[in-house]
Amino acid sequence: MDRFCIVGTSWQTGGMDEVARLSLSAGERDQVLDELATRFGLQELLYLGTCNRVEFAVITSPGTPVDPLCTALAEALGELDAREGGAPTAGTSEKTPLQRYSGIDAVRHLFTVASGLASAQLGEHEIRSQLRRAVSDGSEAGHTGPLLRDLANSALTAARQVHRQTFEDGSGPPSLARVALEQLDDRMEQIHDTEPTVALFGVSPITVQCAHRLARKGCKLILVNRTKSRAKDLLREIARADDLGACDAAHHGAHQALTFDEFCAAPPAAAAALSASAATEPILDETTLGQFAANSREHYPGTLRFVDMGVPANIGQGAAAAADVDHVGMDVINGRAQHQSALRQAAAEAAQTALIEEVARYQARLSAKTLGGVLQGLGDRTRSTLRTGLDEVVGCRFQELENTRCGMLDEWAQRMTQRVTHVPFVGLRALAAEHGSEAVETFLAAADPSLAVAYRQALVQPVSDAATVAIAHPSVQACPAGVQTNDDIQ
Repeated sequence: MDRFCIVGTSWQTGGMDEVARLSLSAGERDQVLDELATRFGLQELLYLGTCNRVEFAVITSPGTPVDPLCTALAEALGELDAREGGAPTAGTSEKTPLQRYSGIDAVRHLFTVASGLASAQLGEHEIRSQLRRAVSDGSEAGHTGPLLRDLANSALTAARQVHRQTFEDGSGPPSLARVALEQLDDRMEQIHDTEPTVALFGVSPITVQCAHRLARKGCKLILVNRTKSRAKDLLREIARADDLGACDAAHHGAHQALTFDEFCAAPPAAAAALSASAATEPILDETTLGQFAANSREHYPGTLRFVDMGVPANIGQGAAAAADVDHVGMDVINGRAQHQSALRQAAAEAAQTALIEEVARYQARLSAKTLGGVLQGLGDRTRSTLRTGLDEVVGCRFQELENTRCGMLDEWAQRMTQRVTHVPFVGLRALAAEHGSEAVETFLAAADPSLAVAYRQALVQPVSDAATVAIAHPSVQACPAGVQTNDDIQ
């Protein structure tokens, strides 16, 4: 945990322009992350990019001070120009300082983000699938390793627990997709069409969710994607949905799948449109957008509403104004989501309490795993010392005693070990939780260097996989065969 830090920005801390500047497309992501990992000697790296935030989570190499590295990484990212595919360069950025978190603060931030408590729509759940996808992509590319996977999985587990305790009130989980659908619903109420056509650009988690809900409401869908097969797969998925209800085969046949080239060649008419494409440039030029809006006005009254959830925006403000399109961007979506979040403040307070408890549980689990071998070693050494002392007191070796007396002395050494080590065990756990692994390592190095080595070995293992590290201690001859003893430290 002491080697874990996060650098990033969000719609709230840096604004949407800064989020767009730092957003990495799939094509440039691996190159930029490779260069960051090489330049800063990072052991693991995770990139999380959503429509509202960009986060770079890292595990530093052993022995690298995390705070100076976190600051240097923030400065490099402050000068990263993703729009030109540039690599980070040295120097001090004059842009809005990026948010930096390290150690337990970084853990709390990751848990908060995964729970949707840092989102514009308080408690939204899309962030969980986005984090899972980020971990999957990072693992596949070789940037994300077992330590970050374990942290992310712990954050996702905590997020599910927080949602069960606070947000699942029967109204469905909050999400930005719901806010986008409200904007589309407002448009539908203006035209009074029982089967309006809605165009969806890009197959993403948000457009998939919206497509299912729009289909259930009886809308005809035009799915526009660079890969037509993916759009067709989504239509088949909608057709197979058990809750499709009134959408019969004839209605499903009214849906369309188009490539961007096909759409631009002959823009169809639609009552509204929604985009959530990861493209770094506008997906429709001014001419195509103008034809799309003009065709739509011929079939539906009023102005075409285009809900744009792309970061950066999928259509330009100037093009939207020239085409007389009602452009609803992320600033409007976030404002509406923030208003709804204010209404959920009571749930938010309960969620924060639940999150604090989840972080505390993670800390306890982390301390238990990393200290397990050390505490066992301390217990073994204490028991060995007590047995040696008994040898001196009784003036003979254990095996020279009769079986009954040997067993009694061994049990006494066990009980005394538990009593003698109780206070240092509790103290070490508290030291790890409050002051981190460096304080524990300093304590152990002064007491016994071999214990510090074992502790360092435990620190580089994932919490979920950390095994007890065997620690050598002076051997003590066991009692004669047939004598039952208990060597477990409670």
